[in-house]
Amino acid sequence: VALLAALREPGLVGTLTLIEVALASLLPPADAELDVEIASRTSMLATVQSLARAGADEEAARVLIDWLQGSPEGFARLPESARDVLLENAKTVGPTFGVAAPTVTRSQLRGLHMPTLVLHGEHTRPYFKRISEAIASSIPGAIAAHIPQAAHMTLVERPAETAALLLKFLAGPPVAGLRPVQT
Repeated sequence: VALLAALREPGLVGTLTLIEVALASLLPPADAELDVEIASRTSMLATVQSLARAGADEEAARVLIDWLQGSPEGFARLPESARDVLLENAKTVGPTFGVAAPTVTRSQLRGLHMPTLVLHGEHTRPYFKRISEAIASSIPGAIAAHIPQAAHMTLVERPAETAALLLKFLAGPPVAGLRPVQT
């Protein structure tokens, strides 16, 4: 949402922080690893949609989170409070993943000129890592970083580490420990 707002009204966005963005239009040309990843994601989404249509919203949410986290135990490994919130919002999974994500191009990203931080988990899926890399290398001056020992849900898995990186970034230049990406 933040990226789309920045593209639509860049003057209203002072800084931009992007964590684990899921815009397939930014994926690089496919290779063997990415082909497997996209097939896995397509299969997962079909399962999630089928479960949601059958009214099994909580199971759909579990399947989604397991895939996002890269493990059949991905959902179960999250803190109980996070699992509770995810299950409370399970009814949104079907509608959210039932529509295609908007198309965003690298050319559009090159037109953004606000300070930008792009984060992903150290153990995130290749799908999200490749998108993060594309975003960071397309936005001039963007800073890329990864959250150690985290998969997709960095804010839940490593809240203190994520907050520390955000605070460094928001404090303004220079950002010790973070580096601009060479575009």
